This record gives sequence, C-alpha cells and structure tokens, in this order.
Amino acid sequence: MAESVELSPEQIAKFQRKFNLFDLNKDGVITGKELAAVGNVLGYKLSKDEIMSIFGRTDIDESGGITFEEFLNKMKQNVSQNDHKKASIRQVFQQYDRKGCGIVGSEDAHKILEKELGWPEYQTEALVEMFDKNHDYGLSIEEFVDFYAKVESLKNQLHQVWKKLDKDGNGFIDMEEAKRGMGQYGLSPEETETLVNVHDVNHDGKLSYDEFKTFWKIKI
Repeated sequence: MAESVELSPEQIAKFQRKFNLFDLNKDGVITGKELAAVGNVLGYKLSKDEIMSIFGRTDIDESGGITFEEFLNKMKQNVSQNDHKKASIRQVFQQYDRKGCGIVGSEDAHKILEKELGWPEYQTEALVEMFDKNHDYGLSIEEFVDFYAKVESLKNQLHQVWKKLDKDGNGFIDMEEAKRGMGQYGLSPEETETLVNVHDVNHDGKLSYDEFKTFWKIKI
C-alpha cells in the first residue's frame, strides 16, 4: 500500500467535479464501472483488482456503490504521489491526443510548447525527436510522460528568469529592468533594447509574460 498523501484543495475539487459528472442520478454514489470511467478521465489506470479492492474494503457503508468520501480516501491511501503526478500528465496527454489513437503527433506537441514556452516549430521538432525513442514521428504515453516532465522543467526555468527580471513584481518587464537584468546573460543594453522592441508586440515599451516567452530562448 502506498504511503498516505495529502491532496491539494485543487485536486480535491477536480476529483469532485469528475465524480459528480459520472454520478448520473445524483445520489452521491457511483458503481464500479463508473469508478473506472472516473479514474480514466482523471488519468489513473485502475485495474479490476483495484476496483474490487475499493468495493470490497473501502465501501464501508455497504451502499452497493462508492461515495465521494470513500473514493477520496482511496486516492489518499492507495495511490502514491508519483502516481498522482503521472495521472496529471496522462490528463494532458488525453487533451492533446485529439484522435484518441494513443499518439501525440509533432503538430500537437508544438501546440503545447508554443503555448507553454512560446517556442517556434523547429525547437519543438528537436525536443520531440529527443523523446521519440522509436522514431515514429509521434509520442506514445510512455514517451510523453518524460517529454512533458522536461517541458515542466523548462517552464520552471523560464518562470525563475522572469521573476529575477521583473524586479518590481508588477507582471511586466520594462526596458530598464530588461537592460539591467540581461547584462548578466551577456547582452549589451543596445542588444537588449533591440530584442525588447522586436518582441514587444503591442508596442507599449514593456514585455508581458507571453511576450517574454518568445523573447527568452531556452536551450534544450
């Protein structure tokens, strides 16, 4: 049995929404088949034995189904933190696997990186190639788990640089902040000014976070 883990309020709220979605008659109880569907939507792979375990030992009120409280206890007591993390990534995979074929193509992967990191297509292709172990021009769920973990790491790097440059914390990097901050990365004030002007899409003299994503080039 996995060590009991604490769930965030956001996780609990997400579980509640999905549970309610499959509680068709709104009696607060779902069946084993419905439980499997809830788990799948949330990104968990519940085996038949695990479902039997829930109804055999977790269904303590003998309701013939499982309540949300019982389901939540299962998620806390029998699912490891690593499984929760993988489930979260599987949910992202399901969102981008538009055809439901079990593969996220390079076009779909680019939508992730364009949104999360502001990357151009050539950078996406390089990262997909790095994790596409069988060279089929797409990412399986196993490949996607490692791919998205890398994406999360790159997002964290991007956010850390943003916080360092946005000295006053107002959600923008103005020209002076950019010039002062980019010197440590080897750019002169003149070079920085040119780059800011190129990526300042709305020409307001400062960079929003979305503009900064294309301004800042993260190396894979």
